[in-house]
Amino acid sequence: ARAILREKRLSEEVLFNTLPPHISMQLREASQAKGASPLEVTARVMKMCQEHAAATVCFMDMVGFTALAAALAPLQVVELLNLLFSAIDQEAEDKGVVKIKTMGDCYMAVSGLRGEEPEPEVAMLLFVCAVLHRVDAEGVPGAEVRLRCD
Repeated sequence: ARAILREKRLSEEVLFNTLPPHISMQLREASQAKGASPLEVTARVMKMCQEHAAATVCFMDMVGFTALAAALAPLQVVELLNLLFSAIDQEAEDKGVVKIKTMGDCYMAVSGLRGEEPEPEVAMLLFVCAVLHRVDAEGVPGAEVRLRCD
């Protein structure tokens, strides 16, 4: 019983760390619906996937981060990432893009999950261009930063 609970907690942690909260909650509710058969749960999840058919995902990271981090004091690395990610967060909010997670120097964002965006791929492109322009124009104090987007 403990192993099952531990696996369930781990599964939910992965779910909530990789998807926006409103999507994670919907998936959790679908899987926990009382009396729902596996077929009904699958149907609910499939419906959610159809509602977000045009979602666009972006992974953005710093080129040469490992070498840069090795050359800086730990506090400087934290301050650098905080400045960079705060700027990216602002652009995400301005462009209607949802931040999913930051992992080290990687920033994961998605558009098209709210269901309100008529062209999520355009919103993502505008977001990425705004971030790249902002970092090129303003820079990040204390480091030469170049970003890569996938």
